[in-house]
Amino acid sequence: MNHAGICRPLIELALLLATTAGCENTAPGLVPATASVTLDGRPLASGSVTLYHQNMAAGTGQIVDGTCHLNQSTNTRGVAPGHYQAAVQCWEVPPHAVQPDGTIGGPGRSFIPDRYTSAVTSGLSVDIGNQATDFELQLLSK
Repeated sequence: MNHAGICRPLIELALLLATTAGCENTAPGLVPATASVTLDGRPLASGSVTLYHQNMAAGTGQIVDGTCHLNQSTNTRGVAPGHYQAAVQCWEVPPHAVQPDGTIGGPGRSFIPDRYTSAVTSGLSVDIGNQATDFELQLLSK
């Protein structure tokens, strides 16, 4: 019997339910915001997106198969309307990760060009309107 064919949909359903539990409604004054994140035209498999307003984090979310739902905080779904600078993180080796020998690692190794890891250098900006907003973050390896 092929358990992978049965288990995968069940695991995906469990992950969907876990990530949406408690998030049925967007908080007052916030709107749903969803990013499609690609590198050289292909969906980025994993990572995170952070939106910044006046150098302060205003929304963040995890990238799963090229899609990222942004939230003001862990318990607050959606983000406030406004203009944001964006940063994307996608690490092969996270910065300052604990190594197998217990030491703290160095600056890390990113799957994407370093310029995207900071809102100051990414060149990525987003306008979130008063309605649900879907937007694209198109990253280039060169």
